[in-house]
Amino acid sequence: MKFPVELDALDLATDELKGKMLPASRRLKEIEKERAERRKVRKRMKIAADAPAVAKTGPSEDVEMGDASAGASASAVPAPTPAPIADGDKGKEVAAGELEDESLCRAREIAELEKLVHPDLRDDVGCSVSGLYELVGEYLDSP
Repeated sequence: MKFPVELDALDLATDELKGKMLPASRRLKEIEKERAERRKVRKRMKIAADAPAVAKTGPSEDVEMGDASAGASASAVPAPTPAPIADGDKGKEVAAGELEDESLCRAREIAELEKLVHPDLRDDVGCSVSGLYELVGEYLDSP
């Protein structure tokens, strides 16, 4: 059995409270999806950047050299191709320096979420402004 990772308490709230929480909750879900996409892109970019380094540090075996007049461009190492953004966005590519720093993205997301929080919820100390909870399970060994 798989343990759920997230609990959306919006379904348990009254209609009035749900109306106050809904904008922040929706945007938080969208932000989590965007973060997951950025993680994928950064991982693909890292793999693409590491690939030429691995090829250069491959096994040092003796290689038969071809004719030097065949062209110097044939011996040049091709530049790494940019990684695709996501499976759903096939054909789109990201250049190596195109993604901005994750800390800047997070700061912008926090500012945006704070604007969406209803003033009544902001004044209520200890409340959940989005109704989303991350569930954590702890496995205990029995003696």
